[in-house]
Amino acid sequence: SNDYDARNLANLSQSIIVTINYRLGIFGFFPLPAVEERNFGWLDQQLALQWVQENIASFGGDKTNVMLFGQSAGGGSTIAHLLIQSSWSLYSSAILQSSGPFRYDTCQEREQINLELLEKSFSECQSNINCFRQLNASLFYEKLTVNWITLWPCIGERSQLKEQPLALFRKGDFNKKASIIGGMNTNEEEF
Repeated sequence: SNDYDARNLANLSQSIIVTINYRLGIFGFFPLPAVEERNFGWLDQQLALQWVQENIASFGGDKTNVMLFGQSAGGGSTIAHLLIQSSWSLYSSAILQSSGPFRYDTCQEREQINLELLEKSFSECQSNINCFRQLNASLFYEKLTVNWITLWPCIGERSQLKEQPLALFRKGDFNKKASIIGGMNTNEEEF
């Protein structure tokens, strides 16, 4: 990633830095009733962590010493993976910057809002999932990238997280084997 040049960190800590990309917005976090999976962005991140487990030794790394490090939304994703049990074996520690345990809408709430948004944006399809599948992806990006709040992960029965993050932490349902460090950045909300 060009936003965070980690060369100095890699040199000073003798670490291998792996940055990942994942689906965002409507392509990563836009649940719909007709789509079985939820939170594709988190699934992409988990797949990247699996890749690290399988390949980091080829770069001189140690798969038993993988640290998640996220800032802002990345910190939110790091929190999610602390709570998603199927991610627990993929890392040993985590650093969170400027992030807390967000409160997410349920997938059922998001699905209804997203369906209404789709119908308003693409009136020619009228809830016909096959019609939506025929549309060019750039149209979705143009018409639906309007409110970042609607494009957050969701929780619920078909999500990787069944409950609110804070509730899971309070119950002790998080990766307790991981070493965790957290902090806040100055002026986080000013962008």
